[in-house]
Amino acid sequence: MNIFFPQAYDAPGLHPCFIRIGTGDLYENTPIRFEPRICAARDGRLGDRLVRNDRNDFAPRLGIAWSPTAKWTVRTGAGVFYVMDTGNPRFDMSRNMSGRLTSTADPQLLNLTIRSPFTVGATACGVPSPPFVCVQTPQGLGNDYFRRTPYVIQYELNFQRQLDDNTVAEFGYLGSQGHKLERLTSRNLPFPSATGSVVSRQPVPEFGNIQILQGVVASNYHSFSTKLTPDQCIISPCP
Repeated sequence: MNIFFPQAYDAPGLHPCFIRIGTGDLYENTPIRFEPRICAARDGRLGDRLVRNDRNDFAPRLGIAWSPTAKWTVRTGAGVFYVMDTGNPRFDMSRNMSGRLTSTADPQLLNLTIRSPFTVGATACGVPSPPFVCVQTPQGLGNDYFRRTPYVIQYELNFQRQLDDNTVAEFGYLGSQGHKLERLTSRNLPFPSATGSVVSRQPVPEFGNIQILQGVVASNYHSFSTKLTPDQCIISPCP
């Protein structure tokens, strides 16, 4: 189940919404129930997936090696490489279905057991507990539905020079650029203020912390390297 934010999520009346893939009963095959303030729907808007397909992934690669003389070799290459930083932000969206609920036991009452694994009451949800579990102020984890696949462009230029029969000098450049790399961002942080409770200053007080995975990070890397390889037989046959 993904979580959707309107563009102006902190505006009055515009609140995020849990969206489950498919259509039909939102609570199918689960004893979880959200309190009425929590927006949740299963209306088919996601189709059968939590993140839209990215059909623009194209990963060309090119490598060239050239020896202008018997003692010189030049190598260059470039390529596009798609990356998947971690799978947890996708799999963890399944926890939205349980509202990422945390229950703390009272050691005096022994009120948290395998038979009764939750301490939250069901009054706000209007369903009996058990068998249902009422979730209030859930945390949320979402993916930007339109997020592109992150990728890195890598390129290099390398020179090798044979100094004698047993020694090679090498120097070159290596660089890369990353685009649309992933980052988790918090979207329900309280507004700074010297007065008022934390909840009263949150844009959407019916939710706890909400993290959204977005492809908004860029990177770059540049390096120059040199290497001397002595005492090594580099000709054939070796003397």
